[in-house]
Amino acid sequence: MTTNNSNHMLGKLRARVALSLTLFLATFPAALSSAAQTPASASAPIPAKVSAQTPAKPTTSPASEPTGGPKEGIKVHGHWTIDVRNPDGKLVSHRDFENALTIDGATLMALILGRVNTPYQWAIILRHGPQAQGAGPCALGFQCVIVEPNDDAFAGGVFVNSAHFLNLTVNVPTGNAANANKLVLSGTATASSNPVGDDIDTVATQLALCPAGVNPCPSNFISNPTTQATLSPAVAVAANQIIQVTVVISFS
Repeated sequence: MTTNNSNHMLGKLRARVALSLTLFLATFPAALSSAAQTPASASAPIPAKVSAQTPAKPTTSPASEPTGGPKEGIKVHGHWTIDVRNPDGKLVSHRDFENALTIDGATLMALILGRVNTPYQWAIILRHGPQAQGAGPCALGFQCVIVEPNDDAFAGGVFVNSAHFLNLTVNVPTGNAANANKLVLSGTATASSNPVGDDIDTVATQLALCPAGVNPCPSNFISNPTTQATLSPAVAVAANQIIQVTVVISFS
């Protein structure tokens, strides 16, 4: 190969290298600029901006809001205590329980408050069975009825087949006394020496009502159980045992 041919080929090679280098340098800035504008992780989504709003306070349901008024109506409470003792005074049994106001008792309160009738005599009734008026531990199996000493209503034959004990006290203690401002009925009965129904499973209080302004009551006075309770188990009573009863009636 001659010297002229070698120089000619070398010149062409240099020209091609220069052209390639020029083209590369021309495209490199654009590629670099595109890369700088593309996020580092183009495939990962950018999370949305979290709101800094304060969460709303939970609302209170109207049903749970206090109404401001009373939750219950007026209640009548009758707390009973029955002690059974032997003739020598030894305590045989003790029972505490609550009774319920009867429908007649609610009517009675309305009649008194409305001045349609006036209250008269109280009585405590101890018997066996809710409807058997004659069954109980007193007077050869009859029910026990404890009435006030000056009673001329209940003891006058209203309770058929009943044994009457005229020792009922009616009191409303005041001041700092026990059961202050409550109605307290208290009395005793003695079981028969030959009882037929020798247990007590039904008790009641009873208040006689007279026509307004009439005293003493006429023979047709109103008399129905005011409060009543059924006992289970029954209070067992043996012959000659003493039955001490206290009833405390209050309102709330």
